[in-house]
Amino acid sequence: MTQNRKNLLGLLVTLGCIIFAICVFQLFFYEEVPTPIPITEKLDPEKVRESIVRIETAADPTGYGTGFFVAPNLIATNIHVVAQPGPTSVVKIDIVRQVEDIGEKGSMQIISDVEKKTFLPVEGVMAYDVKNDLVILKVATEGTLLPIGNSNDVEIDEEITITSYRLPSTFMGIRGKSYKVEMGKIYSIRKSDKWLRTEISLGGGSSGSPLLNSKGEAIGIHTFSHYDFGYSLAIPSNALKKLLTKSKVVEPLAEWQKRKLIRSYAYSVQGQKSFDLGLFAEAVVHLDKAIQLNPKAIYAYTKRGTTKLNIGMSEAKLGNTQKALRLYKAAIDDYTQAIKINPKNAHAFTLRGEAKFELDDRKGALVDYDKAIKLNYRHGQVYQNQGSYKSDQGDFESKQGNSENAQRLYQDAVEYYTYAIERTPESGYYLLKRATVKSNLGKSLADQGNVEEARQHYQEAIEDCNKAKNLSPESVSAHTGRAYAKYLFGKFEVDQRNIETAKTFFEGAIEDWSQGIKLQPEETFKESKLSYAYNGRGITKIELGDIKTTRESPENAWGLYEEAIEDIIHATQLDSKSANAYTNLGYAKSKLGQSKTERGNVEDSQKLYEAAIGHLTQAVQLDPKYAYAYSNRAWVQNLIGKSEATSGNLKAAQKHYEAAIIDADQAIQFDLYNNFAYYNRGVSKVALGSAEAAIYDFDQAIQVNPRYAKAYYERGMAKEALGQTAEAKTDFDKAKELDPNVGK
Repeated sequence: MTQNRKNLLGLLVTLGCIIFAICVFQLFFYEEVPTPIPITEKLDPEKVRESIVRIETAADPTGYGTGFFVAPNLIATNIHVVAQPGPTSVVKIDIVRQVEDIGEKGSMQIISDVEKKTFLPVEGVMAYDVKNDLVILKVATEGTLLPIGNSNDVEIDEEITITSYRLPSTFMGIRGKSYKVEMGKIYSIRKSDKWLRTEISLGGGSSGSPLLNSKGEAIGIHTFSHYDFGYSLAIPSNALKKLLTKSKVVEPLAEWQKRKLIRSYAYSVQGQKSFDLGLFAEAVVHLDKAIQLNPKAIYAYTKRGTTKLNIGMSEAKLGNTQKALRLYKAAIDDYTQAIKINPKNAHAFTLRGEAKFELDDRKGALVDYDKAIKLNYRHGQVYQNQGSYKSDQGDFESKQGNSENAQRLYQDAVEYYTYAIERTPESGYYLLKRATVKSNLGKSLADQGNVEEARQHYQEAIEDCNKAKNLSPESVSAHTGRAYAKYLFGKFEVDQRNIETAKTFFEGAIEDWSQGIKLQPEETFKESKLSYAYNGRGITKIELGDIKTTRESPENAWGLYEEAIEDIIHATQLDSKSANAYTNLGYAKSKLGQSKTERGNVEDSQKLYEAAIGHLTQAVQLDPKYAYAYSNRAWVQNLIGKSEATSGNLKAAQKHYEAAIIDADQAIQFDLYNNFAYYNRGVSKVALGSAEAAIYDFDQAIQVNPRYAKAYYERGMAKEALGQTAEAKTDFDKAKELDPNVGK
C-alpha cells in the first residue's frame, strides 16, 4: 500500500513537472494561445485571410512573399523569400471600411474598403529545412493559426485553393488589391519527396502561400511556378509538421542569412530575377555562386542549365552554330548533375530532353521524356507541354515575319504531339492540338508560296480532326477543331483560285461549327467556347459571302453577311469581353456595307459603316493593343472616305482618310508585320494625294506577304499617278497573275 502511494506520488510529481514545462513553454513563446481557424465543411477564403501575412524585403522593394501563422507567433514561408540580406518585414493586412463625405455639406458619401497594414517585428528564425525550402519565423505579435492537414491524404485531382499576397497590379493609375484567391486541382504528386504539383501557375509574391483543401486545412506550401509548363510546386504539409517539432532556439535573421546554404538560396533568387529580365549572362554568374556555396543545390543547376539553353538558342538564331552547340551541351551537363543529386527528378529529365532536342538528339530526348513520364507526369502531358511551348513560339515568330523560324518551331511542335499521340492513342486531345499546329504550318508555307506542301499539311490537319471525331463522336472540340481547319483550307484554296473547292470547305466548316453548337446547349457549355463556335461560323459565312459577291452578285451575298452578323452578335453576347468577336462584328457589317455600296444603296451602307466603327472602337477599348482591330477600323474609315468622296463631300472624306492613317499607324505600332495595316495606310495616302509615300506602304505590305494581289494593284495605281507607266504595268501584271479579279 505504501509502495502504491509512493508510485502515485511520483506519477503526480512527474505529471506536474510536465504540465509546468508546458505552461512555461507557452508563456515563453505565446503568453496566450489564440483559437485557430475552425475546420469547416466549406472553405471561406476571407476567413483564412486572418492567418495570411505578406513578407517584404529591403533587398527587393518590388518583391513580395507570403506566409501564414502555424503557431500564435510563428510564421511559415519559403527560405528563398527571406534569404537575401537586409531588413525583412512581416505585414498583416486588414480591410477597413472607409467613409468619405463629399458634395455640399457632406450630402453624399463614398464608401470604400481600404487595406490597413500592421508591421510585425521579426525576432528571428526558429527552424528551417534547406531541402524543402521551408523556414519558421518568430514574430513579436500573435496571429490566428491556420490548421495544418495531413498531406498523405491528398489525392490527384483534389480541388485546392491558394491564398496569397501577390504583387498588386495597377490599372489606369489605380492600384488593385493584393490578396489573391486562386483555385485549381492537384495535378500529380512527386514520387521522390511527395511534393505536390498543381495546375495553377502563380505570379510573383505567391511563394510561401498555403495550399488549402476544401476544409480550409493547409496541405502544402507553394514554392514556385514553372510558367513554361503551366504548373506550380508545393511542399507537403507533413514536411512543415516535422519542422515544427525541431529546436525552438531563436537565431537572429541577419545571422541566419550569413549561413552558406542560405546565401546559396539568395544567389539562386538573384539568378532567377536576372533570368526573368533576360540578363542571362548575369544569371549564370549568380547561379555559379549558388552552386559553389551549395554543391547540392538542384534548383541552381536546373536554372543554370535553362539559362545556358536560352543563350544557346539565341546564338543559333544569330547563326553562331558552334557556340550554340557548346551551350546546349553545357546545359545538358547541368541537368545531368541535378539528376545525379536526385535520380527521381522528373523535371530535370524533361529539361534535359529539351536540350537534347535542340542538339538534334531526338532519340536521347525521347528517352528522357519517357523517364520523366514514368517518374511523375501523367500520360503524354510532358509532350503536350513541349508541343504547346513550341507552337506558341512559332506563333510569335510568325507574327514577327520570321517564317523559317516559325515553320521549324511548328514542325517541332508536330513532332512532340506525335509522341504524345503514340503514348495515349485513346485520346483525341493531342490529335486536335496537332491539327491546329499543322493548319498554322500550312498557312505559313502558303504565305511563302510553298503551295503543295501547304496543301498537304491542311489535309493532314483535317485527317487528325476526323480521327479525333471517330474516337469521340460527340466531342464538341473535334467538330470545332475540324471547322477551323476547313476554314483555313478554304481561305488557302481561294488564294489558289480554286473557288469551287474553297466553297466546299467553307460549307463543310459551317456544318461543323453548327454541329459543335448543337452538341452543347448554352446552359451547359462554357460561354467563351460557345462564343468561339458562333464567331467561327460567322467569319466562315463572310468568306462564303465574298465568293457569292465575286461569282454571282452582291445581292446574293447579303443573306450570308446578315447571318454572319447574327452569329457574331450572339458571340459577343456570350463573351462580352472578346475583342476578337467585336472586331469580326465590325468587319461583317463593313462587308455588308461595301456590298450595298456596290448596288448604290448609300444610305444603308453609311449606317453599316458607322455601326462597324462603333464595334471596332469597342474592340480597341477591350484590348488597346489589338492591331487587328485598328487595321480593320482603318479599312472602314477608307470605305467611308471613298463613299464621301464619291458623293462630293471632300472635306468629310479627308477626315476619314486621315483617321484611317492614324488607325493604321496604331496597328503597325503593335504589329510591325501587319500587311493589312500597311495596305490601308497606302490607300489613304493615295486618296490624300501622297502617292509617293503610299508606295512605301505598299512595298511593306508586299514584303510581308509577297502574294498580296491588291497591294500590287494599288502600288501600280500609285506609280501610274506619278507617271511611272512601265513600273505600274509590271505591278498590274503581277496583281492579275495572283488574282484575275483584282481591280474589278
